[in-house]
Amino acid sequence: MAVSAPVRRVIFTANESKKGVTQGREGIKNIGQVILKRTKVKREAFAQTNLFRKRREESEKRMMLEDELEAPRVAAIPTGAQQLVEKTGAKGFFNRILGFIGYLAAGWLMNNLPTWIAMGKEFIARIQKAGEILSGFFNNTIKLFTGFGSLLSSLGQNLLQFDFFDTSNRVKNSMSELNNTMGSLTGQIEEAFSLLTTPLTEGKYSGEEIPETGTQQTDQGAYEEPPPYTGSVPPSGNISNNQRQALNILSKYESAGSGGYNAVNQIGVKGGRGVLGYSGDFRNMKQHGGKALTNMTIAEIIALQAPKPGMSNQEWIRQGRLHAVGRYQFIGMTLPGVVKRSGIPTTAKFTPEVQDLLALQYLKEAGIGAWIGPADKATKQERAIIEAARKEPINYRPPVATASPQAPKPQTQKPFVSQGKFAPLTGTSGQSMGNKPLSTPTSPFLSKVGPITSGFGYRWGKMHRGYDIGVPVGTPVYAYLPGIVTKIGYDANGYGHYIEWKDSVHNQIHFFAHLKQKPSIREGQSFETGSLLGYSGNTGRSTAPHLHWEIGPQGSQVDPGKWLRGIGSKQLPVSPTASQIASPAQQSTMIPFSLTPERRGQDIVIIDQPRQQQNIITPAASGGGASSSPISDFVLLNNFIKNKLLLDLAYL
Repeated sequence: MAVSAPVRRVIFTANESKKGVTQGREGIKNIGQVILKRTKVKREAFAQTNLFRKRREESEKRMMLEDELEAPRVAAIPTGAQQLVEKTGAKGFFNRILGFIGYLAAGWLMNNLPTWIAMGKEFIARIQKAGEILSGFFNNTIKLFTGFGSLLSSLGQNLLQFDFFDTSNRVKNSMSELNNTMGSLTGQIEEAFSLLTTPLTEGKYSGEEIPETGTQQTDQGAYEEPPPYTGSVPPSGNISNNQRQALNILSKYESAGSGGYNAVNQIGVKGGRGVLGYSGDFRNMKQHGGKALTNMTIAEIIALQAPKPGMSNQEWIRQGRLHAVGRYQFIGMTLPGVVKRSGIPTTAKFTPEVQDLLALQYLKEAGIGAWIGPADKATKQERAIIEAARKEPINYRPPVATASPQAPKPQTQKPFVSQGKFAPLTGTSGQSMGNKPLSTPTSPFLSKVGPITSGFGYRWGKMHRGYDIGVPVGTPVYAYLPGIVTKIGYDANGYGHYIEWKDSVHNQIHFFAHLKQKPSIREGQSFETGSLLGYSGNTGRSTAPHLHWEIGPQGSQVDPGKWLRGIGSKQLPVSPTASQIASPAQQSTMIPFSLTPERRGQDIVIIDQPRQQQNIITPAASGGGASSSPISDFVLLNNFIKNKLLLDLAYL
C-alpha cells in the first residue's frame, strides 16, 4: 500500500502534464489559425483595392476614348437656330415648327424675367402676410369668445349686486374690449379680401415696382445715373394735349374735390379703395399748421410717408403722417423711385409742375394699372387717351424750386407731453390678500380711473411685485416723473407689451405691463414729466384689461404706494430743474462705436459724461427729498479709463 500511493501520484502527474502539453499545442494551433486568417483578410483587401484601382483607370481611359470619338460628331451637328432651318435633319417639319415656337416662348420668358422675379417676391410677401392675418384672426377669435364670457359675467355680477346702472363700469369695460376685438377682426377680414383680390402686378406687400409684361428692357442707365435735373437750365418743352388730358383723367379719379395738388390721405384700406384717418386738403391738417403741400420739399414728404414698424393706426393718424400725396396720390413705396428716375433732387419743392412731371414719368413706366381709381372706373375712351399719352416722349422740363442744400437733420419724434395733473388711486389688495385698502398719491393717469384690484405681496402662493389697475383698453399711460426708457419688449406668456424706464430724479426703475401695443417711444429716449409712454391693454397672460405697475429693479421691487408716499407726495409730479438735470446740450449722449466691416460684431455703447455736469442726485437720508454731491476727481478719472478701455476693446 505504501508503494502504490507514490506510483499513483506519479501516474497522475504524468497525465496532467500530458493534458497541459495537449492544451498548449491547441493554443499554438489557434494562434496560428488567427494569424493565417488575418493574413488572408489583408491579402484579399489588398487584391480588392488593386482591382478597384485598375477598374477606375480603365473607366477613365474609356471616357477619354469616348470623348475623342464624340468630338467630331458634336462639332458637325447643327444646334440652336441653325438646326431649325436645316432641311437635312432627323426631325420633320412639324417638329421643327414646335422647336421654333419653343425658342420664341423661351425668349419671351427671358425678356420678362424682371416681371416674374418681382411677382415672385410679391407672392412670397403675400404668403407671409396671410400667415400674419391667420394668426391674428385665430387670436382675435379666442378673444371674441372670451369677451362674450366677460360680458356675461359682468352682467351677472351687476344683477347680483343690484347695479342696474353699471356704476362699476364692468359692462362698459367689457363692451369696450368686445368692440375693439370686433374692429380688429373686421380689419383683418378686409385685409384678407384685399390680399386675394389685388392683382400681383401691383406689388402692394413687397414694395416692388412690377413692370408690365412686354416692357422693353434696355441697358440705359444700368451703369450710370442720369444727371440730376436741378432746374438751373431754362425750362423746355410743353405737355402735349394727350398728356394733359391723361393727367386730368388721373386726377379725376384720384383727387377731384379733395384738394387737388394739396390732396392727401393718411391710411389706405381695402386695396387702396378706402381711407382711414384724414382725407382732403393738406392745409387743413392741424398737425402741420396750415402749411401747403406744394411748398414742402420732396424729402419732407418722403419722411412723412416713411413706414414706422409697430406704430398703430391711431398713432399714425395722431401724428399727421401720410399715405398718398398730391394731385396724383403718390404713395410712400412709389414716390422715391419715381423721383430718382425722373432726375429731380429731393430738395426740390413738390410744386404742381413737379407733380405733373412725376405723373407723366410713372404713367409711361407703369400705365393706368398703377392707380386704383382710374384702373377701376376709367372708360374705354379715357383708357385710349392714356395709352396714346404713354407712347409720346416726355419733353416737359419745368422749373424746379429747391430748398437750401443743407443736409436734413434727423427728426426725433418727441413723445406727447400732457399738461394735466395726475390722479391719485384707491382700491384694495384683492381677495387673496385680505382686501386691504390701498392708495397712491399719484398715478400714470390724468383722470381718476378704475380701482386698484391687486396689491403688492403674496397672491395665490406667488409673489405679486406690483399693483394691478383696472382700466379699459386704450387708456393713455403717462410718465409721472422725467426719465429715460431703458427697455421695451413683449412677453406672450407673461407681461405682454411692456416698457421699463428710469426716472432722472430718484434713479428708480419703473415698469408698465400688459400694454395695448408696442410703445412708439424708443429705447434710450429721454422724456419729460407727463410724456405719453403707451396705452393700457390686455396683452400677454391677462384675464381682464388692466395695467400692471411696478417700481424697483427686477427682483427688488417695492410697494408702489409706500414708495410714492415715502419720497413725499408733494414732490409728485416733479419737473426736472437746471440743478438736477443738465440741459439738452449737456445731457449724456449715447455714442455707438461699431467694429470695422471686415470684423463685424456687437456694438459697444459708451456713456459719455461731460465735465460740465458736476453734480449728481442722491436720495436724502430721511427719504423726504434729494440732495446733490460733487463728483470727485477720482470718479472722473475712473470714467475716462473705463471709456478708453471700451474703445480699445472695440478694435481688438
